[in-house]
Amino acid sequence: MAVALLALAGVALASSARFKPGRYTGKTSQGKRAVFTISKTAACKYSRNGPTTQCLTAGNIYLAIKCADGSSTNDYAVPTDGIPANGHIHIVIHQSQGFIPGTQVDDVRVHTNGTITGTLSENVTESANGVKCSTGTVKFSAKH
Repeated sequence: MAVALLALAGVALASSARFKPGRYTGKTSQGKRAVFTISKTAACKYSRNGPTTQCLTAGNIYLAIKCADGSSTNDYAVPTDGIPANGHIHIVIHQSQGFIPGTQVDDVRVHTNGTITGTLSENVTESANGVKCSTGTVKFSAKH
């Protein structure tokens, strides 16, 4: 079973580069890799709220999902957006149609000290049998 919730949302962005560009690597509280890249750019491809100077992109971050009936599945979070001046990116994706409806919440904080921290969560209901499934709150931390 595959869950396809993509995290692509926009926020207002800083006018100057505050955060260290480059690759950030770390782990989630589920023990999986968390990889991010901060890049300088004239326009962040995924920012919907105007021009940007820095973009955050993530590799697929694996999320283990446990279901109420004892089964399990997985998904990938991909928090990608422009970085606002305060470094806080909050993305909420609601999918009401499709194979598996649900909600994914990505809360990301980019820090000026060369770290990225935050939480990811996903709650879905399998449309075939109505079973509720959740990741719970998955924390992550990555360093430059």
